[in-house]
Amino acid sequence: MSLETDLIALNKRVRTLEEAVSKLVTLYSNFASNKEVQELIAVISDELKENKQSIISLESRVEIIEGTPDIDF
Repeated sequence: MSLETDLIALNKRVRTLEEAVSKLVTLYSNFASNKEVQELIAVISDELKENKQSIISLESRVEIIEGTPDIDF
């Protein structure tokens, strides 16, 4: 192989590696860390607890309203 052929092949390999690194950097930047996932789970958990309390409160109110006799005027 000539020096020119070797340089062309090497240049092609470098470009391929640069593309691979670029794709890896993009994937890494979009990747959520384990800590971020745990924080998100904690926030969602708190919201679910709040929603559950609201549902329980609303169910209690509905039971009270349903238990109230109708008043005719």
